[in-house]
Amino acid sequence: MNLNKITLSDKRQYIAVEDNNLDYLDCSQCAFRNNDMMCNEATKLINCSHHGGLHFELVQEYDLRPDTTQMKEFVYATDTSATQAVGTKYDEDKLQYSLIPSYALEQVAKNLTVGLKKYKERDNWKKVQGAEQRYLDALYRHLEAHRRGELYDADSSAPNMPHLAAVAVNAMFLLEFMLDPALKKKENK
Repeated sequence: MNLNKITLSDKRQYIAVEDNNLDYLDCSQCAFRNNDMMCNEATKLINCSHHGGLHFELVQEYDLRPDTTQMKEFVYATDTSATQAVGTKYDEDKLQYSLIPSYALEQVAKNLTVGLKKYKERDNWKKVQGAEQRYLDALYRHLEAHRRGELYDADSSAPNMPHLAAVAVNAMFLLEFMLDPALKKKENK
């Protein structure tokens, strides 16, 4: 089995695999079987027309290993170049913000907007002394009010502001203090 790595105009890396032990001697396993333009580009670099069992496979760059003799160690991506549909977008490993419930998010934004009217300065919550303990206490006050059956915050200047919106906001503040390195430094001073 011989291997040759090539990079084509689509900026992807492919490996030309020659394996004479394969059951096929045509292009049925080639990544370019349905893409004449890429096939022509690849065969200018490595002529496969005279080699039975030679085909091209797409390889993710992070899967390339220095020892190319052990083919089983390669992890091949699915053949997307030949059968890729119009409008394909590779986002399967990206965050899906659409999973955040929209009505709950609206109440969080509403709570923060009302807070901006009360405290006047945007992001005032970042400047509160002893913020983490105070936001944790606020979170528990709102949660316990909700558990007692008080669904809406009577102290809010907005009508029908759910206590759970304040719970979510305070939880977000605490999470931000935990994750944002700049806020960690401020809190530890």
